[in-house]
Amino acid sequence: ALQAPCLAAWQGKEENVEKAQAVLLHREKCNGEASLGKYDAASDAA
Repeated sequence: ALQAPCLAAWQGKEENVEKAQAVLLHREKCNGEASLGKYDAASDAA
């Protein structure tokens, strides 16, 4: 659940590392909210 969006953003290119890291942090935040029952898919833009 965490890896696929990051790998898609990264595409194996050095210039996409920061974008992939941002995607990972966003997914981690969403997962954390979900574990607390606070996740709202409607507000998830990524």
